[in-house]
Amino acid sequence: MLKVAGATSAAGTVELIGMQTTVFAAEVSTTSTGEAPLGQGEFALVAAMAEGIIPKTDTPGAIGAGVPEFFRLIFDEWFLKDQQTAFRASLQSYDQQARDLFGHAFVKCSASEQMQLLTEWDKKGSNPIANPPHPFGEFKRLTLHGYYTSQVGQNEELKTTMDGAQDNTNGPVMYGIAGMF
Repeated sequence: MLKVAGATSAAGTVELIGMQTTVFAAEVSTTSTGEAPLGQGEFALVAAMAEGIIPKTDTPGAIGAGVPEFFRLIFDEWFLKDQQTAFRASLQSYDQQARDLFGHAFVKCSASEQMQLLTEWDKKGSNPIANPPHPFGEFKRLTLHGYYTSQVGQNEELKTTMDGAQDNTNGPVMYGIAGMF
């Protein structure tokens, strides 16, 4: 869970692809730009979308790796005001597309409905020549970055170690991925 000085903690239950889970969110009164932080509904949407991109398998998914909290940190402390506005608008757009197509919010969609939407958005977000780029491409990139830089992503998924705490300037040692580089 993300710890923020002076923040309160809130929990909410979110329906994700094929499961129900509780996500915890640190609440702050304003972001670094003075904007309101992500609301509980926005945070739940981020969690559901991220878990759809990296679902729980034999390793934790995006929620288990703390990706929604990573998004909150990026939104609250790193995004510029125009990026916050664009991100919030894209979340509203995703939710509205779910409502238009299925009659309810993305987090209330069935697993197959969520996957249908994520697949459609991924096709649009994967177009390298789109101008302007589709916001889902950035959402997916941040999801992957948040996951693979987390302890879960590094240790459980990639199986990296920091060489037994020895002084080694070569960085992490990758086991089980021989020939990858």
